[in-house]
Amino acid sequence: MHISIETNPNTIIVSHGGDITEEVRLPWITTNLWNKLGKLGTVKVFGPLNEYFESLPPPHQDAIFNIYAEAHAVFDRNLSFDENTQLLKPIVAKLIACVDHEAMRHWLFKHGNIAYNSDIRETYTGEYPERQTYLKDEYNELVALAMMFKSLVPIWAMYLAGYSDARGKDYRDSSAFGLVSESLLMDLPAMDRLADYCEALAEKNSKLFTPAICQSIGSDEIPRMFLAMAAVRRLSVGDIRDPDRTLIKEVYKYLESTTLSFSKGVRDKRSTRGEGDEQESVSERYRISEMVPSMTSTEVEVDLMDLELMCRRLSEGGAMALDPERVLQRKERLENDPLFTIVDYHFTLTAIPLKHLVSPMMLVQINREPLLHAIALAATVYEAYGPITLCEFLLAGRLERDPESVGEVSGFTLRELPQDLHDQMDALYPYRQIDNAGRPKTSPGATLIHNVVQEINQFDWLDGGAVPTTLRSDIATALIQYLG
Repeated sequence: MHISIETNPNTIIVSHGGDITEEVRLPWITTNLWNKLGKLGTVKVFGPLNEYFESLPPPHQDAIFNIYAEAHAVFDRNLSFDENTQLLKPIVAKLIACVDHEAMRHWLFKHGNIAYNSDIRETYTGEYPERQTYLKDEYNELVALAMMFKSLVPIWAMYLAGYSDARGKDYRDSSAFGLVSESLLMDLPAMDRLADYCEALAEKNSKLFTPAICQSIGSDEIPRMFLAMAAVRRLSVGDIRDPDRTLIKEVYKYLESTTLSFSKGVRDKRSTRGEGDEQESVSERYRISEMVPSMTSTEVEVDLMDLELMCRRLSEGGAMALDPERVLQRKERLENDPLFTIVDYHFTLTAIPLKHLVSPMMLVQINREPLLHAIALAATVYEAYGPITLCEFLLAGRLERDPESVGEVSGFTLRELPQDLHDQMDALYPYRQIDNAGRPKTSPGATLIHNVVQEINQFDWLDGGAVPTTLRSDIATALIQYLG
Protein backbone atom coordinates (compact mmCIF):
# COMPACT_ATOMS: atom_id res chain seq x y z
CA MET A 1 0.00 0.00 0.00
CA HIS A 2 1.24 3.45 -0.88
CA ILE A 3 0.18 7.09 -0.37
CA SER A 4 1.36 9.61 -2.94
CA ILE A 5 0.91 13.27 -3.84
CA GLU A 6 -0.17 14.36 -7.30
CA THR A 7 -0.57 17.89 -8.59
CA ASN A 8 -2.65 19.21 -11.48
CA PRO A 9 -5.15 18.43 -10.14
CA ASN A 10 -4.10 18.38 -6.49
CA THR A 11 -4.84 14.85 -5.30
CA ILE A 12 -3.64 12.49 -2.59
CA ILE A 13 -3.75 8.93 -3.89
CA VAL A 14 -3.99 5.85 -1.69
CA SER A 15 -3.07 2.88 -3.91
CA HIS A 16 -3.08 -0.81 -3.10
CA GLY A 17 -2.77 -4.16 -4.84
CA GLY A 18 -0.43 -6.20 -6.95
CA ASP A 19 -1.17 -6.72 -10.61
CA ILE A 20 -4.49 -4.91 -10.34
CA THR A 21 -4.03 -1.71 -8.38
CA GLU A 22 -6.94 -0.15 -6.53
CA GLU A 23 -6.90 3.57 -5.84
CA VAL A 24 -8.66 6.04 -3.60
CA ARG A 25 -8.18 9.55 -4.92
CA LEU A 26 -8.81 12.38 -2.46
CA PRO A 27 -8.49 15.99 -3.66
CA TRP A 28 -6.87 18.70 -1.59
CA ILE A 29 -7.12 22.43 -2.02
CA THR A 30 -4.07 24.70 -2.35
CA THR A 31 -4.50 27.14 0.51
CA ASN A 32 -2.10 28.40 3.15
CA LEU A 33 -3.04 25.26 5.07
CA TRP A 34 -0.84 22.99 2.93
CA ASN A 35 0.42 25.39 0.29
CA LYS A 36 3.77 23.56 0.09
CA LEU A 37 2.41 20.02 0.02
CA GLY A 38 2.94 19.53 -3.70
CA LYS A 39 6.42 21.03 -3.52
CA LEU A 40 7.46 18.81 -0.60
CA GLY A 41 6.48 15.71 -2.53
CA THR A 42 5.66 12.13 -1.67
CA VAL A 43 9.04 11.02 -0.34
CA LYS A 44 9.40 13.77 2.28
CA VAL A 45 5.79 13.67 3.45
CA PHE A 46 4.88 10.00 3.18
CA GLY A 47 8.17 8.14 2.61
CA PRO A 48 8.57 6.60 6.10
CA LEU A 49 4.85 5.88 6.43
CA ASN A 50 4.84 4.08 3.08
CA GLU A 51 7.82 2.00 4.21
CA TYR A 52 5.90 1.03 7.33
CA PHE A 53 2.79 0.11 5.34
CA GLU A 54 4.85 -2.04 2.98
CA SER A 55 6.30 -3.93 5.95
CA LEU A 56 2.83 -5.08 7.05
CA PRO A 57 1.30 -8.40 6.03
CA PRO A 58 -1.03 -8.14 3.00
CA PRO A 59 -4.23 -8.75 5.06
CA HIS A 60 -3.26 -5.85 7.34
CA GLN A 61 -2.69 -3.60 4.33
CA ASP A 62 -6.07 -4.71 2.94
CA ALA A 63 -7.79 -3.65 6.16
CA ILE A 64 -6.16 -0.20 6.17
CA PHE A 65 -6.96 0.41 2.51
CA ASN A 66 -10.60 -0.57 3.06
CA ILE A 67 -10.92 2.11 5.74
CA TYR A 68 -9.66 4.77 3.33
CA ALA A 69 -12.21 3.49 0.81
CA GLU A 70 -14.92 3.76 3.47
CA ALA A 71 -13.97 7.38 4.13
CA HIS A 72 -14.00 8.12 0.41
CA ALA A 73 -17.52 6.68 0.20
CA VAL A 74 -18.66 9.21 2.81
CA PHE A 75 -17.39 12.09 0.67
CA ASP A 76 -19.10 10.59 -2.40
CA ARG A 77 -22.47 11.03 -0.69
CA ASN A 78 -22.25 14.85 -0.93
CA LEU A 79 -23.43 15.35 2.62
CA SER A 80 -23.15 18.54 4.62
CA PHE A 81 -19.91 19.42 6.37
CA ASP A 82 -21.43 18.67 9.79
CA GLU A 83 -22.75 15.30 8.58
CA ASN A 84 -19.32 14.42 7.21
CA THR A 85 -17.79 15.30 10.58
CA GLN A 86 -20.05 12.96 12.51
CA LEU A 87 -19.59 10.07 10.08
CA LEU A 88 -15.83 10.43 9.82
CA LYS A 89 -15.00 10.43 13.54
CA PRO A 90 -15.61 6.66 14.03
CA ILE A 91 -13.88 5.94 10.69
CA VAL A 92 -10.82 7.89 11.82
CA ALA A 93 -10.85 6.03 15.15
CA LYS A 94 -10.96 2.75 13.25
CA LEU A 95 -8.10 3.83 10.97
CA ILE A 96 -5.91 4.83 13.94
CA ALA A 97 -6.54 1.47 15.59
CA CYS A 98 -5.79 -0.41 12.38
CA VAL A 99 -2.58 1.49 11.58
CA ASP A 100 -1.57 0.37 15.10
CA HIS A 101 0.46 2.98 16.93
CA GLU A 102 2.42 0.45 18.98
CA ALA A 103 3.49 -1.66 15.99
CA MET A 104 4.35 1.44 13.99
CA ARG A 105 6.31 2.84 16.94
CA HIS A 106 8.48 -0.29 17.18
CA TRP A 107 9.10 -0.21 13.41
CA LEU A 108 9.95 3.50 13.54
CA PHE A 109 12.54 3.25 16.29
CA LYS A 110 14.28 0.42 14.42
CA HIS A 111 13.98 1.50 10.79
CA GLY A 112 12.79 5.14 10.79
CA ASN A 113 16.19 6.93 10.53
CA ILE A 114 14.87 9.83 12.61
CA ALA A 115 16.83 13.10 12.36
CA TYR A 116 17.42 15.18 15.50
CA ASN A 117 18.31 18.75 16.39
CA SER A 118 22.06 19.08 16.94
CA ASP A 119 21.49 20.25 20.53
CA ILE A 120 18.97 17.60 21.62
CA ARG A 121 19.62 16.18 25.11
CA GLU A 122 18.91 12.90 26.87
CA THR A 123 18.16 14.67 30.17
CA TYR A 124 16.98 18.14 31.06
CA THR A 125 19.89 20.58 31.56
CA GLY A 126 18.03 23.78 32.45
CA GLU A 127 19.26 25.56 29.32
CA TYR A 128 15.70 26.34 28.15
CA PRO A 129 12.30 26.33 29.91
CA GLU A 130 11.51 22.71 30.72
CA ARG A 131 8.03 22.61 29.18
CA GLN A 132 9.41 24.06 25.94
CA THR A 133 12.26 21.52 25.79
CA TYR A 134 11.84 18.17 24.05
CA LEU A 135 14.28 15.52 25.26
CA LYS A 136 15.37 12.79 22.87
CA ASP A 137 12.95 10.14 24.17
CA GLU A 138 10.09 12.64 24.07
CA TYR A 139 11.00 13.64 20.53
CA ASN A 140 10.98 10.00 19.41
CA GLU A 141 7.43 9.71 20.74
CA LEU A 142 6.49 12.96 18.98
CA VAL A 143 7.71 11.52 15.67
CA ALA A 144 5.64 8.37 16.30
CA LEU A 145 2.62 10.60 16.89
CA ALA A 146 3.39 12.52 13.70
CA MET A 147 3.42 9.26 11.75
CA MET A 148 -0.13 8.63 12.93
CA PHE A 149 -1.12 12.12 11.81
CA LYS A 150 0.42 11.40 8.40
CA SER A 151 -1.96 8.46 8.00
CA LEU A 152 -4.83 10.95 8.40
CA VAL A 153 -3.68 13.40 5.71
CA PRO A 154 -5.72 11.75 2.89
CA ILE A 155 -8.89 12.10 4.98
CA TRP A 156 -8.03 15.56 6.31
CA ALA A 157 -7.32 16.72 2.75
CA MET A 158 -10.75 15.94 1.34
CA TYR A 159 -12.51 16.92 4.57
CA LEU A 160 -10.95 20.38 4.46
CA ALA A 161 -11.62 20.72 0.73
CA GLY A 162 -15.29 20.96 1.73
CA TYR A 163 -14.72 23.06 4.86
CA SER A 164 -17.68 25.25 5.81
CA ASP A 165 -17.62 25.57 9.59
CA ALA A 166 -19.83 28.44 10.74
CA ARG A 167 -17.08 29.56 13.15
CA GLY A 168 -14.93 30.65 10.21
CA LYS A 169 -11.57 29.72 8.69
CA ASP A 170 -9.64 30.27 11.94
CA TYR A 171 -11.16 27.01 13.18
CA ARG A 172 -10.28 24.95 10.11
CA ASP A 173 -7.39 23.20 11.88
CA SER A 174 -9.47 22.62 14.99
CA SER A 175 -12.24 21.02 12.94
CA ALA A 176 -9.79 18.66 11.24
CA PHE A 177 -8.08 17.81 14.51
CA GLY A 178 -11.48 17.17 16.07
CA LEU A 179 -11.84 14.09 13.86
CA VAL A 180 -9.36 12.27 16.14
CA SER A 181 -11.38 13.00 19.28
CA GLU A 182 -12.77 9.44 19.48
CA SER A 183 -9.46 7.74 18.66
CA LEU A 184 -6.75 6.15 20.78
CA LEU A 185 -4.43 9.06 19.96
CA MET A 186 -6.10 11.20 22.61
CA ASP A 187 -4.89 8.80 25.31
CA LEU A 188 -1.22 8.77 24.29
CA PRO A 189 1.36 10.39 26.60
CA ALA A 190 2.89 11.95 23.47
CA MET A 191 -0.37 13.81 22.84
CA ASP A 192 -0.39 15.10 26.43
CA ARG A 193 3.22 16.22 26.04
CA LEU A 194 2.47 18.05 22.79
CA ALA A 195 -0.55 19.76 24.36
CA ASP A 196 1.62 20.91 27.29
CA TYR A 197 4.27 22.21 24.89
CA CYS A 198 1.67 24.20 22.97
CA GLU A 199 0.20 25.57 26.19
CA ALA A 200 3.66 26.64 27.36
CA LEU A 201 4.27 28.54 24.11
CA ALA A 202 0.87 30.20 24.40
CA GLU A 203 1.62 31.28 27.97
CA LYS A 204 5.05 32.58 26.97
CA ASN A 205 3.49 34.80 24.30
CA SER A 206 0.26 35.65 26.11
CA LYS A 207 0.88 39.41 26.01
CA LEU A 208 0.89 39.32 22.21
CA PHE A 209 -2.54 37.77 21.84
CA THR A 210 -4.71 40.81 22.57
CA PRO A 211 -5.54 41.56 18.89
CA ALA A 212 -6.49 37.94 18.27
CA ILE A 213 -8.64 37.78 21.39
CA CYS A 214 -10.41 40.95 20.25
CA GLN A 215 -11.29 39.09 17.07
CA SER A 216 -13.24 36.57 19.16
CA ILE A 217 -10.56 33.89 19.62
CA GLY A 218 -10.80 33.31 23.34
CA SER A 219 -7.55 33.15 25.33
CA ASP A 220 -8.44 29.68 26.63
CA GLU A 221 -8.88 28.48 23.04
CA ILE A 222 -5.39 29.47 21.86
CA PRO A 223 -3.49 26.49 23.36
CA ARG A 224 -6.01 24.11 21.78
CA MET A 225 -5.74 25.99 18.50
CA PHE A 226 -1.93 25.70 18.70
CA LEU A 227 -2.25 21.95 19.26
CA ALA A 228 -4.48 21.57 16.22
CA MET A 229 -2.19 23.74 14.07
CA ALA A 230 0.89 21.79 15.15
CA ALA A 231 -0.76 18.47 14.30
CA VAL A 232 -2.50 19.38 11.04
CA ARG A 233 -0.16 21.93 9.49
CA ARG A 234 3.29 20.77 10.52
CA LEU A 235 3.56 17.33 12.11
CA SER A 236 1.36 15.62 9.53
CA VAL A 237 3.42 16.84 6.57
CA GLY A 238 6.88 17.27 8.13
CA ASP A 239 10.00 15.40 7.04
CA ILE A 240 11.19 13.24 9.95
CA ARG A 241 14.60 12.71 8.28
CA ASP A 242 15.68 16.31 7.68
CA PRO A 243 18.11 17.51 10.40
CA ASP A 244 17.69 21.13 9.30
CA ARG A 245 13.90 21.01 9.60
CA THR A 246 13.15 18.69 12.47
CA LEU A 247 9.52 18.39 13.47
CA ILE A 248 9.82 20.27 16.75
CA LYS A 249 11.79 23.05 15.07
CA GLU A 250 9.10 23.39 12.40
CA VAL A 251 6.33 23.38 15.01
CA TYR A 252 8.11 26.03 17.07
CA LYS A 253 8.78 28.27 14.07
CA TYR A 254 5.24 27.97 12.83
CA LEU A 255 3.61 28.71 16.20
CA GLU A 256 5.94 31.64 16.78
CA SER A 257 5.06 32.95 13.31
CA THR A 258 1.38 32.52 14.13
CA THR A 259 1.84 34.47 17.35
CA LEU A 260 3.52 37.31 15.49
CA SER A 261 0.73 37.24 12.93
CA PHE A 262 -1.85 37.52 15.71
CA SER A 263 -0.04 40.61 16.95
CA LYS A 264 0.71 42.10 13.51
CA GLY A 265 1.09 45.84 13.42
CA VAL A 266 2.91 45.84 16.77
CA ARG A 267 6.52 46.85 16.19
CA ASP A 268 9.50 47.64 18.36
CA LYS A 269 9.20 50.90 20.25
CA ARG A 270 12.70 51.44 21.58
CA SER A 271 13.41 55.15 21.88
CA THR A 272 16.26 56.54 19.81
CA ARG A 273 16.53 59.96 21.46
CA GLY A 274 17.36 61.33 24.88
CA GLU A 275 14.74 62.12 27.48
CA GLY A 276 14.75 65.80 26.66
CA ASP A 277 14.07 65.30 22.96
CA GLU A 278 10.96 64.41 21.07
CA GLN A 279 10.56 60.65 21.32
CA GLU A 280 10.96 58.61 18.15
CA SER A 281 10.79 54.83 17.94
CA VAL A 282 12.78 52.60 15.65
CA SER A 283 9.53 51.59 13.98
CA GLU A 284 8.88 55.23 13.09
CA ARG A 285 12.25 55.39 11.39
CA TYR A 286 11.15 52.83 8.86
CA ARG A 287 7.52 52.72 7.75
CA ILE A 288 5.98 49.27 7.69
CA SER A 289 5.11 48.45 4.10
CA GLU A 290 2.19 46.19 3.21
CA MET A 291 3.84 44.93 0.01
CA VAL A 292 4.99 41.70 1.70
CA PRO A 293 2.39 39.38 3.31
CA SER A 294 2.64 39.48 7.10
CA MET A 295 2.95 35.69 7.40
CA THR A 296 5.93 35.75 5.01
CA SER A 297 7.70 38.43 7.02
CA THR A 298 7.07 36.66 10.33
CA GLU A 299 8.49 33.42 8.95
CA VAL A 300 11.63 35.35 7.96
CA GLU A 301 11.78 36.76 11.50
CA VAL A 302 11.65 33.31 13.04
CA ASP A 303 14.35 32.04 10.65
CA LEU A 304 16.64 34.97 11.48
CA MET A 305 16.35 34.13 15.17
CA ASP A 306 17.99 30.74 14.44
CA LEU A 307 21.61 31.78 13.91
CA GLU A 308 22.83 28.22 13.38
CA LEU A 309 20.34 27.84 10.53
CA MET A 310 21.32 31.19 9.01
CA CYS A 311 25.04 30.39 9.13
CA ARG A 312 24.37 26.98 7.62
CA ARG A 313 22.40 28.53 4.75
CA LEU A 314 25.17 31.04 4.08
CA SER A 315 27.68 28.17 3.97
CA GLU A 316 25.78 26.20 1.29
CA GLY A 317 28.00 25.47 -1.68
CA GLY A 318 31.08 26.39 0.33
CA ALA A 319 30.32 30.09 -0.05
CA MET A 320 30.94 31.16 3.57
CA ALA A 321 31.83 29.65 6.93
CA LEU A 322 30.56 31.65 9.89
CA ASP A 323 30.55 30.92 13.62
CA PRO A 324 27.05 31.41 15.12
CA GLU A 325 28.66 32.31 18.46
CA ARG A 326 30.56 35.12 16.80
CA VAL A 327 27.33 36.44 15.28
CA LEU A 328 25.62 36.25 18.67
CA GLN A 329 28.44 38.26 20.25
CA ARG A 330 27.94 40.95 17.62
CA LYS A 331 24.20 41.01 18.24
CA GLU A 332 24.68 41.32 22.03
CA ARG A 333 27.07 44.21 21.47
CA LEU A 334 24.36 46.05 19.54
CA GLU A 335 21.80 45.38 22.26
CA ASN A 336 24.07 46.72 24.99
CA ASP A 337 25.22 49.87 23.19
CA PRO A 338 23.03 52.83 24.28
CA LEU A 339 24.29 54.86 21.31
CA PHE A 340 23.30 52.27 18.71
CA THR A 341 20.17 53.06 16.71
CA ILE A 342 18.94 51.62 13.44
CA VAL A 343 18.96 54.03 10.50
CA ASP A 344 18.62 53.72 6.74
CA TYR A 345 22.16 52.63 5.90
CA HIS A 346 21.78 49.57 8.17
CA PHE A 347 19.10 48.19 5.86
CA THR A 348 21.16 48.98 2.76
CA LEU A 349 24.47 47.50 3.91
CA THR A 350 22.87 44.52 5.67
CA ALA A 351 20.99 43.49 2.52
CA ILE A 352 24.12 43.30 0.33
CA PRO A 353 25.88 40.20 1.81
CA LEU A 354 22.59 38.56 2.84
CA LYS A 355 21.01 38.67 -0.61
CA HIS A 356 20.35 34.90 -0.58
CA LEU A 357 18.72 35.00 2.87
CA VAL A 358 16.45 38.02 2.94
CA SER A 359 15.38 40.77 0.56
CA PRO A 360 15.85 44.50 1.31
CA MET A 361 12.05 44.88 1.22
CA MET A 362 11.73 42.21 3.90
CA LEU A 363 14.31 43.84 6.17
CA VAL A 364 12.17 46.96 6.57
CA GLN A 365 9.23 44.78 7.67
CA ILE A 366 10.75 42.85 10.53
CA ASN A 367 10.97 43.58 14.25
CA ARG A 368 14.05 44.88 16.04
CA GLU A 369 15.24 41.55 17.48
CA PRO A 370 15.51 39.60 14.19
CA LEU A 371 16.77 42.77 12.49
CA LEU A 372 19.64 42.93 15.00
CA HIS A 373 20.40 39.32 14.11
CA ALA A 374 20.50 40.27 10.42
CA ILE A 375 22.82 43.25 11.07
CA ALA A 376 25.11 41.08 13.19
CA LEU A 377 25.17 38.43 10.45
CA ALA A 378 26.09 41.00 7.81
CA ALA A 379 28.79 42.50 10.02
CA THR A 380 30.29 39.04 10.61
CA VAL A 381 30.30 38.37 6.85
CA TYR A 382 32.13 41.65 6.24
CA GLU A 383 34.62 40.80 8.99
CA ALA A 384 35.36 37.38 7.51
CA TYR A 385 35.14 38.10 3.79
CA GLY A 386 35.48 41.86 3.47
CA PRO A 387 35.43 44.71 3.20
CA ILE A 388 36.32 44.48 6.89
CA THR A 389 35.84 48.22 7.42
CA LEU A 390 32.08 47.80 6.85
CA CYS A 391 31.87 45.45 9.84
CA GLU A 392 32.77 48.13 12.37
CA PHE A 393 30.79 50.74 10.45
CA LEU A 394 27.59 48.67 10.79
CA LEU A 395 28.13 48.10 14.52
CA ALA A 396 29.22 51.60 15.55
CA GLY A 397 27.17 53.83 17.84
CA ARG A 398 26.87 57.55 17.18
CA LEU A 399 25.10 60.78 18.12
CA GLU A 400 22.92 62.88 15.84
CA ARG A 401 24.09 66.34 14.82
CA ASP A 402 23.46 68.93 12.16
CA PRO A 403 24.76 67.79 8.76
CA GLU A 404 27.95 69.43 7.52
CA SER A 405 29.61 69.25 4.12
CA VAL A 406 29.04 66.11 2.07
CA GLY A 407 32.74 65.36 1.79
CA GLU A 408 33.54 65.39 5.48
CA VAL A 409 32.59 63.24 8.42
CA SER A 410 33.51 64.68 11.82
CA GLY A 411 36.65 66.23 10.35
CA PHE A 412 37.58 63.27 8.09
CA THR A 413 37.52 63.65 4.32
CA LEU A 414 36.13 60.71 2.36
CA ARG A 415 38.12 59.66 -0.65
CA GLU A 416 36.43 59.74 -4.02
CA LEU A 417 35.49 56.51 -5.75
CA PRO A 418 38.26 55.43 -8.19
CA GLN A 419 37.12 55.29 -11.80
CA ASP A 420 37.94 51.59 -12.21
CA LEU A 421 35.71 50.65 -9.27
CA HIS A 422 33.06 53.03 -10.56
CA ASP A 423 33.08 51.26 -13.94
CA GLN A 424 32.97 47.76 -12.37
CA MET A 425 30.05 48.80 -10.19
CA ASP A 426 28.14 50.36 -13.09
CA ALA A 427 28.59 47.11 -15.02
CA LEU A 428 26.29 45.46 -12.46
CA TYR A 429 23.43 47.55 -13.88
CA PRO A 430 23.51 47.14 -17.70
CA TYR A 431 19.90 48.17 -18.24
CA ARG A 432 19.89 51.69 -16.82
CA GLN A 433 17.48 54.34 -18.00
CA ILE A 434 18.71 56.88 -20.57
CA ASP A 435 18.60 60.62 -19.94
CA ASN A 436 17.58 63.27 -22.47
CA ALA A 437 21.14 63.48 -23.79
CA GLY A 438 21.18 59.76 -24.56
CA ARG A 439 23.51 58.87 -21.69
CA PRO A 440 22.81 56.23 -19.02
CA LYS A 441 21.45 57.68 -15.80
CA THR A 442 23.31 57.29 -12.51
CA SER A 443 23.46 53.62 -11.53
CA PRO A 444 21.60 52.38 -8.43
CA GLY A 445 24.98 51.55 -6.89
CA ALA A 446 26.24 55.10 -7.24
CA THR A 447 22.96 56.43 -5.84
CA LEU A 448 23.24 54.05 -2.90
CA ILE A 449 26.76 55.26 -2.07
CA HIS A 450 25.68 58.90 -2.34
CA ASN A 451 22.74 58.32 0.03
CA VAL A 452 24.90 56.58 2.64
CA VAL A 453 27.47 59.39 2.56
CA GLN A 454 24.71 61.96 2.92
CA GLU A 455 23.21 60.13 5.86
CA ILE A 456 26.36 59.62 7.90
CA ASN A 457 26.95 63.36 7.98
CA GLN A 458 23.93 63.63 10.29
CA PHE A 459 25.96 62.07 13.11
CA ASP A 460 28.90 62.67 15.41
CA TRP A 461 31.08 59.59 15.60
CA LEU A 462 32.71 59.00 18.97
CA ASP A 463 35.07 56.51 17.34
CA GLY A 464 36.72 58.38 14.49
CA GLY A 465 37.82 55.11 12.92
CA ALA A 466 34.26 53.79 12.60
CA VAL A 467 33.80 55.66 9.33
CA PRO A 468 36.61 54.70 6.96
CA THR A 469 37.93 57.33 4.60
CA THR A 470 37.57 54.65 1.90
CA LEU A 471 33.83 54.25 2.58
CA ARG A 472 32.81 54.91 -1.04
CA SER A 473 35.26 52.33 -2.37
CA ASP A 474 34.34 49.84 0.35
CA ILE A 475 30.64 49.96 -0.49
CA ALA A 476 31.37 49.64 -4.21
CA THR A 477 33.64 46.67 -3.50
CA ALA A 478 30.88 45.02 -1.46
CA LEU A 479 28.37 45.52 -4.26
CA ILE A 480 30.75 43.99 -6.80
CA GLN A 481 31.75 41.11 -4.51
CA TYR A 482 28.30 40.03 -3.27
CA LEU A 483 26.00 41.11 -6.10
CA GLY A 484 28.24 40.57 -9.09
